[in-house]
Amino acid sequence: MWKRWGVPVVMLAGMIVWTGCGWNMKEERREKELSAKSIETLKVDAGSGDLTIKGDDKATSIHAVAVIKSSDGLKDESIVFTLEPDGKSAKLVSKLKPSIGFNNRTMDVTVTVPANMNLDVEDDSGDISITDIRGNVNIDDDSGDIALQHIQGKLDIEDESGAIELSDVIGDASVDDESGDIVIRDHTGNVSLKDESGEIRVTNVKGGVTVEDGSGDINIRGVDGDVTILSDGSGGAKVEEVKGKYSKK
Repeated sequence: MWKRWGVPVVMLAGMIVWTGCGWNMKEERREKELSAKSIETLKVDAGSGDLTIKGDDKATSIHAVAVIKSSDGLKDESIVFTLEPDGKSAKLVSKLKPSIGFNNRTMDVTVTVPANMNLDVEDDSGDISITDIRGNVNIDDDSGDIALQHIQGKLDIEDESGAIELSDVIGDASVDDESGDIVIRDHTGNVSLKDESGEIRVTNVKGGVTVEDGSGDINIRGVDGDVTILSDGSGGAKVEEVKGKYSKK
């Protein structure tokens, strides 16, 4: 254990396991752990690969595990995997530096955090899964599916491509998506959706829903508040069981 800015940091030695599989992939596993004392927000800067973040009421630290797969092996200098404190925040970076020639490689990362942690995620490519968080969640994603479940906090998602699914969320949600389907169900709070293309399905919302859509069908059912469709481009709009006002510009 060592300290940086007075915060204890535990660095776990990486375990390297080479396995043969399709494309003769080689696998390496690395771990990082950081005390969550005085940490309010985890900032994530992720490259290619899947990202999974889980909240745990019993957790007192941020624990990150990276599984790195490569068709021809990886040199240490090509792997960036760090977890460091920065005031009341912690920053996790997981990236693979560009390589010369063909090399099929990914870095999948799983992170366990205290459940009351805020999250600020920037992701290049790969799926994102976040569960059991009681804090605000901000996501800026280039490509890959996004799934959030059991979140209590404000959500702000900007996504270029990939499906988005939100379920059992308590808190206002804003989604700005260029392409991909959006599914929201069992939501408590207001929902604001801006979508260029893809189907939108919203069910069981205790709050209001506002939609601005470029193309794709819109299906909304079971909303306690108002439903406002600012634009629907191409595609049909089906709205049912709205207790508040329904308006379509």
